[in-house]
Amino acid sequence: IVTDFKPLLLQVASNKNEKVEVRAQALLALCDLALLFDGVLGPISSSTANEEEEANDVSFVFLLSEMLCNSNPALVVLAAEVAAKLLFAGKLNDHPTMVAHLVAIFFDTNLLKSDADEDFDEVKEIGNPVRLQQILSLFFPAFSIKSREGRATLANCIKPLLSIVSEKLSKKKRGKKATAWPIAKMVEYVCSNIDLGKEEAKKMEGARHSHDGEKEEEDNSPCKPSSTLLASIAIAEFLTESSVGCTTTYLRAICKIVGGADIILEEEPFENLSILKKSMDEAAMVVTDSTSIRSLETLVELLDEIPDEEEEEEEDEEDDNEASVEADELAEELQKTNLSGIDPAGENSNGDDEENATDIMEEGKPSNNTSIGTGHRQLGVLN
Repeated sequence: IVTDFKPLLLQVASNKNEKVEVRAQALLALCDLALLFDGVLGPISSSTANEEEEANDVSFVFLLSEMLCNSNPALVVLAAEVAAKLLFAGKLNDHPTMVAHLVAIFFDTNLLKSDADEDFDEVKEIGNPVRLQQILSLFFPAFSIKSREGRATLANCIKPLLSIVSEKLSKKKRGKKATAWPIAKMVEYVCSNIDLGKEEAKKMEGARHSHDGEKEEEDNSPCKPSSTLLASIAIAEFLTESSVGCTTTYLRAICKIVGGADIILEEEPFENLSILKKSMDEAAMVVTDSTSIRSLETLVELLDEIPDEEEEEEEDEEDDNEASVEADELAEELQKTNLSGIDPAGENSNGDDEENATDIMEEGKPSNNTSIGTGHRQLGVLN
């Protein structure tokens, strides 16, 4: 089935000259097949008319990502619903950019500009914006609660989300009112879903232990970074790489987000704090807007309390050197103690004992009294 119908369905769904309704049906058919057969998501090679040209790799995942950026709202809504189904089913692993598109679509007010008196039957139809909002409002928390990988994907989607919103703001059309993008609420929404997933995962783990009659073990694993710290790292890296192309308003908004991040240094892993400190130092050198720089100062000052990795390595080396010196001194003391009473061969260095040993060898037979006395003196030296 996959071999026969997959190329045909991909061709119909990607054909821009085809009617939207037909493309939508082909996309839904591909989604149903992908839920049943993993091979549907893999790429296929389709050669162009000219045999000398290289073959182009076409895949359902690439087509879906392309539709999420389409200018036609109907295709965007349909592609978002299909992407949500495949992500939640675990068919699309490690696709933070696709999740970032879903977050942007969820907060896109243009997609919700439909008639207020829309019929309930129309809302239930596939491709309806209101139906999509209902699906996504359930998808994000469920995706976070379902698995640790889902929470990691949500955390990794913040950086591409910032790029998506920045690109949309840069494509503002003349004569049209710009769409408001509440980037602070968007980042906060992602972080809240990550935290919700962690809390529910702990509850389910505790419930499992209590149901099995097992005593819940203490979690001695290293502390994990909070969602706020992960979001701050993503924003700092975005500022370092892409702040030049941002509008002033957008730049100030994201600098205000990261500058006001509530990070408790004692509860965060040193490794992640070091990454954030390095990224913030680089971002502070790139950002030139005075208002944005003032927003970053609070977090930069807080992170100054964290030692650099080089300083940490130097402190570790000093501790190792001190331990080595102490070990050498202890070895020398032990050696002096041994030399004062026992020679390297393990014999007593007392002259009388040497004479006794010589007498015993000359007589040809050992003396029990002498042997016992010698042993007592040796024990006395060791003690």
